[in-house]
Amino acid sequence: MAVVAINPLRRSLVIACCIFASITHAAVLPDNRADIMYHSYQGDGVTVNGPALLVRKDLTANVSVSGSYYADTISSASIDVVATASPYADKRDEWGMGIDYVHNNALLNLSYLTSKESDYSADTLDVNLSQEVFAGMTTLSLGFSRGWDNVGRSDTSFRDVVDRYQYRLGVSQVLTKTLVVNLDYEGISDEGYLNNPYRYARVLSAFVPERYPRTHTSNALAIRAIQYLPWRGSARVDYRYSRDTWELAAHTLEFSYNQYIKTRWLSEWRYRYYSQNAASFYSDNFQSELNFMARDKELSEFTSHTVGVKLSYFLFQKKLANVIDNATVHVGYDFLTFNYDNFTDLRNGRLYEFNAHVLQFIFSAWY
Repeated sequence: MAVVAINPLRRSLVIACCIFASITHAAVLPDNRADIMYHSYQGDGVTVNGPALLVRKDLTANVSVSGSYYADTISSASIDVVATASPYADKRDEWGMGIDYVHNNALLNLSYLTSKESDYSADTLDVNLSQEVFAGMTTLSLGFSRGWDNVGRSDTSFRDVVDRYQYRLGVSQVLTKTLVVNLDYEGISDEGYLNNPYRYARVLSAFVPERYPRTHTSNALAIRAIQYLPWRGSARVDYRYSRDTWELAAHTLEFSYNQYIKTRWLSEWRYRYYSQNAASFYSDNFQSELNFMARDKELSEFTSHTVGVKLSYFLFQKKLANVIDNATVHVGYDFLTFNYDNFTDLRNGRLYEFNAHVLQFIFSAWY
């Protein structure tokens, strides 16, 4: 069963895999390293788990390449499935490759991702360029992504497509010896079949197939500040605001704190708040049929809270067997709550809410 719309549940897994999108400063190639991860998500009757792998290696002083694999094994009896369909199971496999090229103070990255499940496939081409200016105190970045998705249903011959475009622009500024601020813009434009072919809306309590507009454009601004602290710690605050042509506006606020414990332990504590209003064509129960109708809870009005912790242990800090320079083990846990303001649980008639758990285990080695 395809997950067509990007939703907070899927985002939580993306966040859990952020180790695979390592932060890289301009004019410096990414480290030679390998990351192996296992992730698990449970919530809303949905279980998602699987492994992920990333390997990076320099070819020359100016060029490095990378390859990745990411897998999701999905089983679901979510509120949507319980209301209109039967529980299902599926698997998604994602393969990626990338190349980085550095020249003077500029870094260029090209990457390609392809993923496939039984009724959904996606291909994405990604280009990113960053440039250091003002003696390295400022870094300018821009990026572009182009996606080609194919949507289907496993039980019918239905097929359709989605074209995706994403534009990114950012600036990172060193304000003091211990304070860095980032400002980023993101624009997304999608065209095609944008809803889930399995989901239904309600009209006077009767179920009818959802109908979405075939275009969707969103814009987002984000600001991040990182303050390094003299007691081997750092604090970070992020704020992001987004608004789209479906009249959906969202706010995200996140805090995190990192602290070294003795020599080899590093702890991270984080909190995230998310809120949004409902899309213009969303209703829990329409009173008449309209051109566009959705009952996807991720287009409703809701709030979400995330509390997380991650512990990292440095296994050693000198070369092992003349191959591995150093290695770390990371264990992370996130607890999420979702509270919906205008989406009801059809089993009991109450406003829907649920909790979710995300676990991640990561082994990283530098060579």
